[in-house]
Amino acid sequence: MANNKQLNKVESINSRVEAGDVKTNVTAYLEETSAKMTGKIFILAHKHHEVLIGEVRDGKVAIESPEQLSPDYLQEMRMFSPSGELYIWNRRGQLKYRLRLDGQGEETNKYDEEHFMWGQKTDEKNNHTVIEPNRGMRLTFPFIVEEKDCPLKYRARNYLDFDEHGHIRFYDARLITFLNKDGKELVS
Repeated sequence: MANNKQLNKVESINSRVEAGDVKTNVTAYLEETSAKMTGKIFILAHKHHEVLIGEVRDGKVAIESPEQLSPDYLQEMRMFSPSGELYIWNRRGQLKYRLRLDGQGEETNKYDEEHFMWGQKTDEKNNHTVIEPNRGMRLTFPFIVEEKDCPLKYRARNYLDFDEHGHIRFYDARLITFLNKDGKELVS
């Protein structure tokens, strides 16, 4: 290749999915489910008026305003790591979930990709970093992000199969991690 850039490719992976209703306090459910994941665990919560970013540290949720992770405020959220993702969404006041864990379950195909995030580092206080985009919502990371690491990226995984005509069909996607501009995982 002329520019030495590695092309992503479709690879085989085992992955298991379960789904249902969140029947407990969201924070308690996140902490319980995080025990099924390995690696650095991030949380991305979309509320009506802001986006919160948190993480799981030693089995405990660390996020700004954890009391606002309720059906009253939450639109959707993702708790994710390299090993899996818990996706929660609000359906008319009832929280539903989909848990996908890689490395177990049925064989499927995956395709990973990285995307740049809009925004520049604008503030740092109380061990948090604020990233302000020119458009969209500001993001507050629960740890210090160095200016040299910006613009930030995220890595996503797409799950796919092929129909009877050999056409590709994407049927699920999840977040894997946040990255610095060079593609290295962010650490707190």
